[in-house]
Amino acid sequence: MIGVAAAVIGVMLVCVAPLAVLASENYATLAIEVHLTVFAWNAPVLPLGVVVLFSCLLGALLLYSVSVLSALRDRRALKKLRRRVVELEQAGAGSVGSAVLCSLAAGTSVNQPSNPAPPSASRGAARPGEPGGLQRGL
Repeated sequence: MIGVAAAVIGVMLVCVAPLAVLASENYATLAIEVHLTVFAWNAPVLPLGVVVLFSCLLGALLLYSVSVLSALRDRRALKKLRRRVVELEQAGAGSVGSAVLCSLAAGTSVNQPSNPAPPSASRGAARPGEPGGLQRGL
């Protein structure tokens, strides 16, 4: 358990350390105050770093909401398909039993195809030198 926690902390450090270095190296740029206007709404003057952070969080929130909506739609589709499988299994149980009885009465096997392929189709193409294969002209 401790090894897993150490691995998670190590991965987080590998991901966060470059971002911390990038932010510290570009602090002057990220500290520039910007005036943002969205349609008719004027946002208060904010540092550029806060605006970038807010836009990333908003993007993550939008991605999460789209994912949740997609998961809900998939869940409904799975429920519908599971009900259909149960219906088909129930309907198929009766029809398989009647197919077995009919085939036994006819003297055929249920697994045997009703129209088997000719023996030549199952052998494949004839090879040179075999009967029915390519012959070398003399």
